[in-house]
Amino acid sequence: MEMMNGIPKALIDKFLATPKHREGDCVIWDGPNIRGGYGKVSAGGNRIPAHVLAYAMSHGSPSKNYVLHSCDTPPCVNPSHLRDGTQSENVREMHAKGRCDRKGEKHVNAKLTEKDVLAIRNDFRYQNDIALDYGVCQKTISRIKCRENWSHINA
Repeated sequence: MEMMNGIPKALIDKFLATPKHREGDCVIWDGPNIRGGYGKVSAGGNRIPAHVLAYAMSHGSPSKNYVLHSCDTPPCVNPSHLRDGTQSENVREMHAKGRCDRKGEKHVNAKLTEKDVLAIRNDFRYQNDIALDYGVCQKTISRIKCRENWSHINA
């Protein structure tokens, strides 16, 4: 396997070939994503988050820790927005910038809106039928109706 600075060349080639666009100062990854909205590069049986690869390519070697975003934009691959850091720094920054309170629609994996939740609570059909309409499982509907999930929504 051909390598460049410890990085498989196939990953670098894939990164360079994947479309990106600008949003302000951010360079947004338009390729596949992983959980949390972070870009993903896969090639030759290897997989790496796009921002981690962007950091490694711009610094000549992979980070030994975490790659943190100064812009708080997960799909951003702008090397000037990326820095080497630790998990504890990442958690501290998350709390300081108010990124830890991501309830409801603000949660990165949210499939429903507050409007959907209110409609679900007022829908008296079978939970399986409701779940099919919203593309979620019956257990999600049950937890919404029992206020185990989306409990911050009143009504």
